[in-house]
Amino acid sequence: MNQGDFSKSVEELLSPTQKRCIVGLVFDDLKGNDADSFTALLLSPVSNIKIAELLQKNGFKIGETAVWKHRKNNCSCARTK
Repeated sequence: MNQGDFSKSVEELLSPTQKRCIVGLVFDDLKGNDADSFTALLLSPVSNIKIAELLQKNGFKIGETAVWKHRKNNCSCARTK
């Protein structure tokens, strides 16, 4: 590891501009009612696999693990709050 790499890595983790996860990026593609419906879906008891399947049918490349991590606030979206 080069000198300064560690501090650069720490700075990136603490940066408020940290990238959002794939589920967070879905929101960038959704507008108006679609974004509201997606929010409601993520807060519902619908399974992660069903949500991922719905997203896949609508052209999003996403898996159930990404949905699970986002719903559990264990993704990069949660780490940037």
